[in-house]
Amino acid sequence: MAQAIGTARIRHADTGEVYEVEASDLEFDILGFEDRAMGPEYTHEASFEHPELGELHWMVFEYPMGAENHREVDVGRHRLLSDFDIDFTGNSYEDDEQHITAEERQRRIDEMVEWFFENFEDPAHRLPYITREGGYQWIYGGPYHAQEELADNFSAEREDIIQAAVDEIQSDGTFDWAPKEKPSDYGEDEDFGGIDEPDLRAHIEALPRVAPDYTFAVGDDDRIQVVFDVPPRLERASSELLAELREVAAALAASLEGSNAHPELLQIAESYRDAVSAEALSIAIVYARGSRLENAARSTRRRIEADEVPDLSAATDERLASTLEIHGAFVASVPEGRELLDAASAYRQPENELIEMREAAEQISEAINAAPHLFAQDARELIAEALTEAGTGAHPSRSSQVAANAVGQLTTVILTWTIGSVVSEGLVASMPGTMGAEAVTAGIDSAWIWLTANLASITDFIGAFAADVAWANRLNGVLQQVRAKLDMG
Repeated sequence: MAQAIGTARIRHADTGEVYEVEASDLEFDILGFEDRAMGPEYTHEASFEHPELGELHWMVFEYPMGAENHREVDVGRHRLLSDFDIDFTGNSYEDDEQHITAEERQRRIDEMVEWFFENFEDPAHRLPYITREGGYQWIYGGPYHAQEELADNFSAEREDIIQAAVDEIQSDGTFDWAPKEKPSDYGEDEDFGGIDEPDLRAHIEALPRVAPDYTFAVGDDDRIQVVFDVPPRLERASSELLAELREVAAALAASLEGSNAHPELLQIAESYRDAVSAEALSIAIVYARGSRLENAARSTRRRIEADEVPDLSAATDERLASTLEIHGAFVASVPEGRELLDAASAYRQPENELIEMREAAEQISEAINAAPHLFAQDARELIAEALTEAGTGAHPSRSSQVAANAVGQLTTVILTWTIGSVVSEGLVASMPGTMGAEAVTAGIDSAWIWLTANLASITDFIGAFAADVAWANRLNGVLQQVRAKLDMG
């Protein structure tokens, strides 16, 4: 290390008094080094808190080895009258850990960064985010910090190399980290090697609801349909907004009905009008169809700018803008709507993942439309419109969320209906399309065939969200159990 020799003299900026700082007051540390033509240039740093002068700071640059290249001294507002001499003769770097090549230094940094990302990830990948609860919910432990984790697991490493790794890890602005996924996240009793666990039914039934006020259920005709079972909580302000929204949505649809120029926008506007006018009002469906209407409005305006379709009339344009504005205010005024808006912040995906998700969504949508014997019309329409819009529009996170909620609800119902209705022994003995239990109905058999035939697409779709929200991760875990059983069969 560098060593100060002698005494530094500093004049106080206000009083003019001259103070002396002794060499023994300084202790230099090596801040780092940089490879240059004649070997490494070392940076030595020392600080001292003077009772009258405040913090004093020295940086001395050694280059070539054993010689002072230059120094930087910070004494604040005061004046440095004379400085220390610096001695490097006591340094011996040949066998010192401080002297490593730039390549070796970077290798060790890369090793720590790789280890960290093998064990930790951005919390946005799979943690629920609830604004009113303070943000991310650290359900798997944490938050964890790069500095602490690297220092604990690489305790023999130099501090400057650890800090360089920390800086690289935090370069995107993330400072709080969550642990990477591991099997114990789903409970110690879950076995992903098979689905004949006695408690599998409990696992399925424990899957959280992913939409606040509608779900899918099996009807008397053994077809899956939409049901509404949690009425929205409307305050006076919300009720007044809803009245305005119903009026302007009806006016918008009426304006568009007078022309064949914008049939797609008309269809979605009518669908939205029906959603807000329904007696069994569903905030989730109003939210979803509002997202579709916003996307349709943007698409229509792009086509107008490209001269592909005629302009909207002034009245229609005003009603469209008003509908979207009041829609946003209404959703935000209802507790269920605020929950949806909060949850949407968790769906932040790169474009390549959105492309994969859309491909899987298209396959699921086609499979549902091809099975009217299994899905009632309202269920097919709701799923189709959600999957069509997935990951698109001004707020891709919201349309992704709507689609994920719909698929998550639907898959949970099918799993509960099929697996939850069959005893473990019957399930073990069964194969796709040949359910082993005699009591299994034709509807359950049909649902099982559909699930197993489309399991890959569903798993791919849910997997796109498994890194973002806890419910999708758990559902994907159950799907993996089903896949494991089929592979074993």
